[in-house]
Formats: sequence, structure tokens, C-alpha cells
Amino acid sequence: MLPQRNLAMMMDLYEMTMANGYFNRPEHEAWVSFDVFYRKNPDGGGFAIFAGLEQILEYLEQLHFTKEDVDYLRSLGLYKEGFLDWLQQYRFRGDVTALREGTVMYPNEPIMTVYAPLIDAQLVETFILTQMNHQSLVATKANRIVQAAQGRSVSDFGARRAHNVDAAVYGARAAYIGGVDSTATVLAGQQFGIPVSGTMAHSWVMYHEDEYTAFAQFAECYPDSTVLLVDPQKPWKQNVFSDCRAERLHKTMMKEGKRTLPPESLESIRGYVRKQLAEEIWPEEQRFENPHLHFVDMSPAYYEMKIRLLEQAQNGKKSSQ
Repeated sequence: MLPQRNLAMMMDLYEMTMANGYFNRPEHEAWVSFDVFYRKNPDGGGFAIFAGLEQILEYLEQLHFTKEDVDYLRSLGLYKEGFLDWLQQYRFRGDVTALREGTVMYPNEPIMTVYAPLIDAQLVETFILTQMNHQSLVATKANRIVQAAQGRSVSDFGARRAHNVDAAVYGARAAYIGGVDSTATVLAGQQFGIPVSGTMAHSWVMYHEDEYTAFAQFAECYPDSTVLLVDPQKPWKQNVFSDCRAERLHKTMMKEGKRTLPPESLESIRGYVRKQLAEEIWPEEQRFENPHLHFVDMSPAYYEMKIRLLEQAQNGKKSSQ
């Protein structure tokens, strides 16, 4: 469990606005049922994985409005004093039923049902959807990647690309639910007991005189748990620098306000482009930098295709794709 925080105000404004509207009606204590569901699986998948339940239950147990919360709401000039006074004594009073966290779920089925007084059910809508949607999406995508890895170890290291600190920590939790083996996010490891793993950063490699020395020094520090960084950004260039000659690409076009290079015809420029593509750039550069049929990103379908193509290459098979 993360340190307790008051997250009562983590809601869309209209939740509070509707609650105030209900409060001024005689039936505001009527009990209602709110069902949580989703309409389609992400990325055309066959299912999703439910995650985020623990944080939802913690929030509901701790839900209350502080004096500072009520003072801020008063400053908006939208709510009557009777409603604001009522909020200062508020605690969640409802019942919740839900799937077990980690359940494989499908569109248009109730994932969670909140049975509570009308105002209670309305106030908690935003937080429930925020936690469930984010963690369930991450858990689902993580599971797709784990399946595509076919038994290989998979680790979460998405903190630096997460939308904020909470997204990094809860994203690591959700990824672990989805099946990854470990996380690089230390706070998630501490708070949730997730195994942590990692390697060195580019700065470690750049500090040393070459990659081999960097790897050797790292292995000496961690002889029983060495994971080496293989840079996916064109590591093959390191092997061909000795075969290259430097050429000044900038030509003097004007000097002292006068043009020094005559105009070049379009046909000449087109020929220069063709010559570079055919003779002067690495084949790997043509493959990975220029537009091609399958842009490999982290969407599940493309990720799975990437893994499949790598396996075929390792096994000496030619792909028909």
C-alpha cells in the first residue's frame, strides 16, 4: 500500500456539480446501482485483464473531504452551504461487488457494481474509471507482450515514458499483474514487492573508452546478475567507422553576399539523391530510417510480428512478409 493520500478531489467537476443537484432533491438518499464496463478490447484483442481494484478499494475506504477541500469548493461559488456542510461529514456508505483483480474480462459485462446512495455513487465515478482503465490497459498490453515473448523473460521499464509518477508506479504494478517478471521502477518494487531488475544506462557506456570495457567493468561489479545494454539505435555503426572517410558536406554557397555556386538542375539533384540511396548509406539505414511497409512500434500486433521475424532470422528462415 502506498502512503495514504487524500484523493477525494480527484474527480471531474461535474461529479460534484451533479452531487450538489441531487442533494437539493428529496430523493438524494435513494440507493442506486452503477455498473462499470467497457465497450471493446484494446488493439483488436480477444480479452482484457482487470487491474486497479486494490487502489479503488483503498480510495473508497479513505474517502473524505477536508476543511481545505470544502473551502476550495466554496470559493467556486457553485454550491450551497448546506451541501458544503454535509461534505465535511461525508464518508462513503455504499457496497461494491467486483471481479477478482486479474480476471480475464470481456466487453459489455459488469466488471464492478457500486450500490450506494445516489450522491455516493456519483462522486466516486471518475476515480474508479481512472484507476481501472489505466491499470487494466497496461496489464492487458503487458500480457500480450509476455505471450509474444514465448517464455523469454520480460521486464517493465516504462517509468520514464509514463505520464506521471503515479502512472509509472501503478503501471509497473499492472504490468506485473499482466505477467512481466520484474520492473525497473524501484518504488514499485518497494511498495508492491515486485522483483526489480535493470542494466546500465548509456551514460555508463559513454563514460568508458569503448563498449567492451564498459561491459567488463559492469560485469565485475555484478558478476551474478549482469544484464548488458545492447543499444537498439544502430549499434552496427560502431563496426564501420574505420571503413569511412570524412567529407565536408557544407559547400560555400555565398561569399560576401555573392553567390559562388551556380544553380543545379532538378535532374542533377534527383541523380544525387539516387546515388546516395544506392551507394552511400548502409543497408541497415535504408531499412530502418526510410519509409517501409511495416513500421515497428510497440502496438501489440506489430510487436508480435517483430518477435516472429527476429525468430525467423535467427533460425535462418526467409519470411514471406
